[in-house]
Amino acid sequence: MIDNNLVAVSMVNLHSNKIDIRYNNMKDVQYRLINIPNKLKVLINRLIKSYRLRFAAIDFVVDKRGKWYFLEINPNGQWAWLDIEIGTDIGGLILSSLTLSR
Repeated sequence: MIDNNLVAVSMVNLHSNKIDIRYNNMKDVQYRLINIPNKLKVLINRLIKSYRLRFAAIDFVVDKRGKWYFLEINPNGQWAWLDIEIGTDIGGLILSSLTLSR
């Protein structure tokens, strides 16, 4: 989340028998942009504003039934590899947010 811009990326381990996607240096991970439920978007926005943040990386897991579970919020989370791997423009959004007068 950068200001009011939400970029949601799914990361799925192609070897479903492995729980930790970091094994094998994430070479077996499939990335894709996703939409998240509107109710969740509202809650994320409230969470970000409650901490007075303009950027945060937020991690969730989604079970096989589609239920979302919050893991963490990181005000300094990693994101640059997503711009490289799947062409998100998180860097551009951060740059734009820094050049906007507040």
